[in-house]
Amino acid sequence: MSMLKGWVLGKEQNIKRNSVIWNALGGAFNAGQSAIILIFISYRQGLTVAGMVTIAYAVANLFLSICKYGIRNYQVTDVRERFTFSDYFYCRCGTALLTLGLFFVYLAFCFILRDYTVEKGVILFEVTILKLLDAFEDVYIGRYQQVGRLDIGAKIMAVRLFLSTVLICIMVLAGVDIYISLLGGIISSIILDIYLIKSTFGVTQTVISSFRWNSVWKLLKICLPLCIGITLSIYIGNVPKYMIDAYMDEEVQAIFGYIMMPVFVITLLNQFIYQPMVKDLGDIWEKGDKKEFNRSVRRQCLIVTGLTVVVIVAGLLLGLPVLSVLYNVDLTAYQKEFAVLLLGGGFYAMAYYLNVPITTIRKQNYIAIGYVAAAILSVLFGKYFVLAQGMLGAAVLYLCLNALLVMVYSVILAVGVKKNGLTDIDF
Repeated sequence: MSMLKGWVLGKEQNIKRNSVIWNALGGAFNAGQSAIILIFISYRQGLTVAGMVTIAYAVANLFLSICKYGIRNYQVTDVRERFTFSDYFYCRCGTALLTLGLFFVYLAFCFILRDYTVEKGVILFEVTILKLLDAFEDVYIGRYQQVGRLDIGAKIMAVRLFLSTVLICIMVLAGVDIYISLLGGIISSIILDIYLIKSTFGVTQTVISSFRWNSVWKLLKICLPLCIGITLSIYIGNVPKYMIDAYMDEEVQAIFGYIMMPVFVITLLNQFIYQPMVKDLGDIWEKGDKKEFNRSVRRQCLIVTGLTVVVIVAGLLLGLPVLSVLYNVDLTAYQKEFAVLLLGGGFYAMAYYLNVPITTIRKQNYIAIGYVAAAILSVLFGKYFVLAQGMLGAAVLYLCLNALLVMVYSVILAVGVKKNGLTDIDF
């Protein structure tokens, strides 16, 4: 274990390179965890269980965003350290308790009004706990990044996700019940996080001090719009799955989950590129270097557009045949739905990225506007899209909502930058 600790700490001269590489790998393991687990479940336990796990991850990610509370980007760009790590830590403890309370309310709603089985409820609970562990890890990773050691936090995330995912897959492949397999993933994640964080966090020279209610309360108020915005962004990202869960069956849910897997590749690849540079963007804004800030934002928007084109072309040529082999189901009849989802994924990635510069210029209060509008539209019209066109309707709903978000956030960022004296960003 001491060798593992030494490897995680790494060599200081390779920090920037390792930050990029391991943040990319950690993000890949995070985004791909459900996809990989579903491959084994599809072969060993069938479409019904796969459908349950698909909606469980969609719901768990929603509660994960509530627990994270949108604080990560604010924490990393807190250049002057207006709030201490202790403030961020206690804030995360509070949001975790809130999230658990909301989850049990939601679970009761599903048992009463959606006729969830006990099996489905247990899977939902276990996957949610597995994702909430990400939230506790995230506040520490934010601190590593804040002091310029994202490489350490990224390695911890990558190692934990990789080993816990491998363990779950091995157990499923060996015929172990899905409940026990998920429990194994939870226990292994807890053990790895405790050891790796405890043995490396000293490099940040951070001590958890006493609880400061005023600071924690202020932080909660400041980041509330971020929490609302990011939680609703996760909702929008999975809204087709929620509609299918309400109006269709588990097998449709599983198939839709399979063809939607590559959609998040654009967001994932984009995060690989910009996440290590979030602190740099905050530094640029703090210095008032308008030319560099403008250049950084425009460059990333072009990268998202390029990634979208590449993923769509590659997806249409190879996507469905490859997915059919991976999940042991013929998906070639869903080409139209797949194409619409990929295009929607490009808009989702762009909207998700625009949250970063909006937060950097401290206009995060306006992030919720777009997501609230999109969420209201999905609640009002989502049912009709799904009932009228089935899976294709769910895909079109996803595309329309994300296109709306890009338009709204482009306007918010342009106006926000102009009011702060930076007027050169063109959208």
